[in-house]
Amino acid sequence: MTRWPLAVRPCGDATGGPQPPAAGTVPEWVAWGIALLGGTIAAALQTVSRLTPRLKRAEELARQAVHELRPNSGSSMRDSADRTEAAVTQLFVEVRALQDDLRDLRQASRRHDGELGRLADATEQIRDRITRAEDREAQHLAALDARVHTLETARGEYRDNP
Repeated sequence: MTRWPLAVRPCGDATGGPQPPAAGTVPEWVAWGIALLGGTIAAALQTVSRLTPRLKRAEELARQAVHELRPNSGSSMRDSADRTEAAVTQLFVEVRALQDDLRDLRQASRRHDGELGRLADATEQIRDRITRAEDREAQHLAALDARVHTLETARGEYRDNP
């Protein structure tokens, strides 16, 4: 490896005027630039060396995430999401069917309520007719009993105590 002799000299002379660089020397601003560049490179290398494990970990996590997002016969998150989506779709279909059944049951219930109301009205009418018929029969029997009593009394066959 060849070593280059570098001597740093101030820019300009005592009068402040520029001077041409002497052979084997570097102007002061170039030396500062090289030092600054070296420090920047060293800081960048140090930052890269600190970030390298983190980047490797992030790369590994990204690889795992990509692996999980591809179907692989059941154990990936993608397969799990597909199964969940299929189950939700099936539940949606079943809920729709249950809603249809419930709507049918409500309609049938309303229809049966109407029929029961009509039957209750008809039963009430029949009960009223039976009550009127019983009253008529009771009156008829009372009239017949009075006639029998009158006839038995007229023949003298009436007995108070049976």
